[in-house]
Amino acid sequence: MAKLPSMSAISANELFSRLPAPVQAALLPHLKLLEVARGQLLIDDREPVTQLGFPLTCVARIDAPMGDGRYAHTGELGRHHMVGTHVVHTQSFSPRRVTVLIPGYIATCDIGFYRNQFKRSTALRDTILWLQMQAHRRVGQLAACNATHDLRQRLSRLLLQIHYMQDITVLPVAHADLAHILSVRREAITRELAEVEAAGLVSLARNRIELVSLEGLVSRSCPCHTELMYSGRYDYSTLNPRRRA
Repeated sequence: MAKLPSMSAISANELFSRLPAPVQAALLPHLKLLEVARGQLLIDDREPVTQLGFPLTCVARIDAPMGDGRYAHTGELGRHHMVGTHVVHTQSFSPRRVTVLIPGYIATCDIGFYRNQFKRSTALRDTILWLQMQAHRRVGQLAACNATHDLRQRLSRLLLQIHYMQDITVLPVAHADLAHILSVRREAITRELAEVEAAGLVSLARNRIELVSLEGLVSRSCPCHTELMYSGRYDYSTLNPRRRA
């Protein structure tokens, strides 16, 4: 059964901690703490979105429907994000599917209640506008990275990106998930990971990748690493103080 998260538990979501204090106070009694499993659908692009989610310890992946039954990866969501807000905010977003990549906990509330808070709070709208600007910056860089850099660089960048999502060095992810995210065959991921392990940068087990040397992965990654690290660790110093009030 879902439990109500404490303020200390919900503060694991860095974005929630940056929301205006009145919004935090209003949302907290309506949040439920849920444990989610790898592969679990948080948002189905074919169904209405009914819940907003604050990832606490889980990581989710975003996939866009391609119209032919296939899905293309467009990003990840972790402790600096919310799940489901694309149906609330003023900017139009296309449908997307959100699936749990790394299991853990998420705090959810009714999307209608959040929508009311969004309409009432100028400070909340300002904060979300800032977040959307960061998201567009990330998506543009990711598209350029995928078009320009080789698998060796992009895989290292992705492992670091997931690390920053939850500040973890043991990633419970499958080769098939990494292959989907990077749009390559699973065999290519397996070969590349074997090389990374041989270089002493990771330690591999079934559905588990331990990051042994973050510095080594940084040197192996493409230059997009510096920009895309904000996918999991936004620079809140650029958030106007009045938006945090």
